[in-house]
Parts: sequence; C-alpha cells; structure tokens
Amino acid sequence: MDSLSDDKSLALFNTIAISGGDSNTLITQLNLTRKQYYSKISKMIKSGLIRRAHGRLLITTFGKIIYEAHLTMGRAIECFWKLKAVDSLEIKEIPEEHYGELVQAITGHPEMASFITKNRL
Repeated sequence: MDSLSDDKSLALFNTIAISGGDSNTLITQLNLTRKQYYSKISKMIKSGLIRRAHGRLLITTFGKIIYEAHLTMGRAIECFWKLKAVDSLEIKEIPEEHYGELVQAITGHPEMASFITKNRL
C-alpha cells in the first residue's frame, strides 16, 4: 500500500483505473515530473496494481479490487452520518428483509445496504 500512500500516487492510480493512458498524457494531466511519474509507476507495477501492455498502462485484477475497495471507503465516508443512523437501528426484532430495505433507504446505496445486511450481527 506504500505505492498509493500519497495524493499524487492515488490520483495517478485512479486515472489509470478509469481511463488507462500513456505516460505523456498522465504526466501532463497530473502535473508530475518524469522522475516522480516513473518512480510511482514502478512502485505500482512491483506491488501488482498495474501492468504495461502494448505501450499502455492497465490496471490488474488485484488493482481492480483495490480500486473498488477505495471507492467503497469513499462512499462510506460520504455516508458517515447515515451509517451512524443505521447503527442506531441495530434492533434484532426487525425482520431481515425489512432491515435491508430500511438500510437501503437510509444510505441510498444498494451495494452498501447489501454488505451491511449480509454482515449483520
């Protein structure tokens, strides 16, 4: 995770995940020096997040999972107060199907509601 530890590395990883890209475009878009760019790319390749193919940078399967986890964390942070409201609903008497519907209505994210209800204690 050291390869994504700073803002520019994370922005570079997100840009590659969304659109791929060639080095000149990425360097210009993200306002990186060539040394910064190649250093960050090298770390991401060594950690298995991205790979080179036909002169382009592509996200690996491992990188896709990390990217999705990053997006999920971002959504959770955006919904922090809504999730606190869900915590206050942890009443065991609510049937599972109604609990899921209620969580989805509060959060507005079906995948988050699915995760919460699947992992309900």
